[in-house]
Amino acid sequence: VVGFVMTERRRHYSWDLAAEPFDAADGLKAAGYTSQLAVPLIVGDRAVGVLLILTKAAREFAREDEEILARFASEAGTAVENARLFADTEAQAAVLAKKNAELDSFTHSVSHDLKAPLVTIQAMCGLVLEDYGDRLDAEGRRVLGRIEANAAHMGRLIADLLALSKIGREARTPQAVAVGDVVEVVLDRLSEQIRARGVEVAGAVEATVWGIRVHIEQVFTNVIGNAIKYLGDRPAPRVA
Repeated sequence: VVGFVMTERRRHYSWDLAAEPFDAADGLKAAGYTSQLAVPLIVGDRAVGVLLILTKAAREFAREDEEILARFASEAGTAVENARLFADTEAQAAVLAKKNAELDSFTHSVSHDLKAPLVTIQAMCGLVLEDYGDRLDAEGRRVLGRIEANAAHMGRLIADLLALSKIGREARTPQAVAVGDVVEVVLDRLSEQIRARGVEVAGAVEATVWGIRVHIEQVFTNVIGNAIKYLGDRPAPRVA
């Protein structure tokens, strides 16, 4: 009966189960039931279940009874579907939580592995400047300074990678950021590329924006870096 009602998506009423052709009716009769009314649980255009009313005394269901049961079946169908969706959502949330945990573990592991050589680079630069700084010319000290600065920047990127993996849990708080200061830092970071290509960078920015500084720095690093990279062989290249 349930399969028939699910397939046909319409009510099925039996005054006397003895007259039913379905094999399952034998089990119902053996349990002492005489009449039944099966109503499909419809959600949208799908049947998600069947509401089955069984009586041991022969009973004729009035049209009003059927309409009440149909309305109840509609509400029950929605409840069943919502329960299924909720269960699916919980299952997906559990999978996502597991993936987040794996990502956090991976990020921490990679960050730890990357920090070790950075610390060594910074320490070695400090030792060279301390022990041999008086033997280096201005260009040599400048190059070592740039190595130290880029190593420090890489350390900040690693920290930001950790923060990014925790967005929605431990995300950084936005703040007022002076764009001019950001551009100055980015230009200093890209100074070797700018000097090597002979690029003139023009323009002053006075704006202040609300956001996460490291993300804004990354935007300008990408924009200016790409501009320098794709200038081609044009003479007197200029980025404004």
